[in-house]
Amino acid sequence: MESLICLPLLLVAFIGCSIAPGKAAPLKILQLAGECCHDYENQKVVMAEGLKLRFDCEIDTVHEGDDSDYELTIFKMDNWAEGYDGVLFNICYGPVENETMILDVVDQATSEQKGIVAILYRETTEVTAAWRAMLGVSSRKHEKKHPVMVSNRNSSHPIMKDFSEAWDIPEENLYIIFDRAEEIEVLGDTYVPQTEATHPIIWTNEYREERVFGRTLGYFAKAMAEKVYLDLVANGTFWSVGRM
Repeated sequence: MESLICLPLLLVAFIGCSIAPGKAAPLKILQLAGECCHDYENQKVVMAEGLKLRFDCEIDTVHEGDDSDYELTIFKMDNWAEGYDGVLFNICYGPVENETMILDVVDQATSEQKGIVAILYRETTEVTAAWRAMLGVSSRKHEKKHPVMVSNRNSSHPIMKDFSEAWDIPEENLYIIFDRAEEIEVLGDTYVPQTEATHPIIWTNEYREERVFGRTLGYFAKAMAEKVYLDLVANGTFWSVGRM
């Protein structure tokens, strides 16, 4: 496990807990990364270093597995999420069919009022119902690479209050949302040419009384390194763990 210490100034799915008055302790975040087809070597560094510039935190990173059906070693451990304020998922293990493992991952990630931050990638099997329920959305593929215009759909929300009504991303491979829970709150969306429809790309969900922040943005490390992206993830993280 790589240990990255974040100084004052991190995602991908976080669930919130209340914070006592006074000086808050550094957030303890577990970042999970891996699969065959994304630049996780750079993404995990961009995410950790970007977040450490934005708030006081400690980040442990687990990155392993080059196959899309790989099962992270940490998922086979008892209480792997214990002691963390939030879990950041940046993984793409679509064909995994171990339902027992998936249920345990969701159970542990949503225990003890953790924050969940998720960069959404595909899921291709029918045993991922619990995973979809936690995220609040479902996706099985992404569209072709093209420029994206993000529309801010709730500028009064704490996560979105610092952003303009719209902003452009020069290059993205957005995962297409095929289904979504009625309970999610869409904070940002965009028009997807492949489906000729508008899809959510930034949202929040509440699952088992926990806060989940998700987005489909961040396919490329270059896009992830943009200030607007890291500011967004920082806000989403703070919201999910109850500090906003």
